[in-house]
Amino acid sequence: MVLRWTCLVLLLAWMVTAQELSVSLQLESQMVLRRGFEVVASLQQEDGSWNGECGLTARCLLALAATGVEGDYAPFKQNYEAALAFLRHHAAECPPKDVPLLVCALIRAGGGVQGEAIALLGTLGEVSEDGDALCAMEALCLCGAYKTGEGNLVLRRLMKRQKRPAYKAAAAALCSGDVSPLNLRRDCADEEELYWATRVLMLHPEAFGGNWRNTVVSILLDHLKSDGIWGDSAQTDAERLCATAFALQTIILCTP
Repeated sequence: MVLRWTCLVLLLAWMVTAQELSVSLQLESQMVLRRGFEVVASLQQEDGSWNGECGLTARCLLALAATGVEGDYAPFKQNYEAALAFLRHHAAECPPKDVPLLVCALIRAGGGVQGEAIALLGTLGEVSEDGDALCAMEALCLCGAYKTGEGNLVLRRLMKRQKRPAYKAAAAALCSGDVSPLNLRRDCADEEELYWATRVLMLHPEAFGGNWRNTVVSILLDHLKSDGIWGDSAQTDAERLCATAFALQTIILCTP
């Protein structure tokens, strides 16, 4: 019973209050978000995907879904709908390792999971560790599979696969809600780790004197490259796009 309750805590954590961003960071974040999503949208292919990849498309869709695609983000609604249509149409062809991410994207985007939730438990064996395992854990929570005996065992097994501090903290939050504070600059090596750390900090609004939103956004702005996106120049375009999607989603989490 405890696991069922705490598994939902991280999913609903954005409701927790904490100090808001400073005015200067709010203004800078708005400009960065707009430019970042414009770059992401410009790289979307005609079929609604990014690079024709299920996983990368799901990651970009999650970032778009976080905006609500309304207000300032309404111009990206067509990109959002095209990505959702691509994933719905190609769900059956999605590589097993990307199924958890697909399930998360479809649920977050309001597209339903259809048969993907059933396929999920059968593909978790191919999930390795850290970010992939965390995504699988979240998928189990979102589709309700964690309520079953099998799903509960899989959730705990995935938790044990985490190695890096940010991932271990997020996994513990999903399973127990008992998480130690993180050192963001020391424990987060990239945008993906910072995203999961932010999810943890939503459970600990007292962290950094309640000023964690400003800390997270400041780190991301420091990592932002001159072309308006994230990731290292040595990475592939797909890897940089993925890093950018994580960064944009994280900034949105910090600017409720």
